[in-house]
Amino acid sequence: MENDEQINKEVENKLAFEQDQIDENPQDSSQEQPEESVAEIDQPQNTVIEEPSDLHIPPVVKEVSEVKKMPDWLRKGLIFFAVGLLLLLIGYLISYFTTTVPTQKAYQTVLQELNNKENEFINLQAQFDQASYDLQDKQNNLDRVQQDYQTLEQNHQQLIANSEFNQKLIVMKYEIGLARFALLNKDPLSARQAISLAREQFEKIRILLDADISTGIQDRLQGIQKFVSTDPEEALDELRTLSENLERIPLK
Repeated sequence: MENDEQINKEVENKLAFEQDQIDENPQDSSQEQPEESVAEIDQPQNTVIEEPSDLHIPPVVKEVSEVKKMPDWLRKGLIFFAVGLLLLLIGYLISYFTTTVPTQKAYQTVLQELNNKENEFINLQAQFDQASYDLQDKQNNLDRVQQDYQTLEQNHQQLIANSEFNQKLIVMKYEIGLARFALLNKDPLSARQAISLAREQFEKIRILLDADISTGIQDRLQGIQKFVSTDPEEALDELRTLSENLERIPLK
């Protein structure tokens, strides 16, 4: 009961206070009324149905999980790991810029020099090949010249041999003619000397004559040498025949 009386008193006090407020501001309310009426005319009238607020939904409170503190040994280990990784990276960069980069530049320089040397070697090889080709050509020309010289030398030696053969054959014919002339003049001594000289010339050219001809001339000279002392007439006939045989031998 006491609570009901207290509530009633509070309601009465509140109503009295509101009445006093209305009495103090009659004009303000009269001025605001037309605006409110205009606003009510301009705005469409919407019926708002308020839902009862008797049901009170309590707010959802999320439980905040407690953050566990990192152990000191793990935190220090991560710090040391990060510092070591940073030092390793710094060392790698220092090594890269102080060793790797100069080495790469030196390698590029050496590679360029090697390419230049290779080009020079290729040029020298080409020059060497050209020189070898020219030398081979010169050698071929020299071989041809030497072959021609040998041919000329052989021809020259052959000419000399032919000249000597012709000279000795002519001298032999001349000595045979002198022997015939000496026998005609009854001079057997001169005839024997001439026949001896003819035999000497024959010995020098007999190797160049045919074997049958050489044997026949040698036998005839030996017979003439005998007939000069014993039968000069027979010696004259043999000398004439020998002279005719010698005339049939051609000069070279």
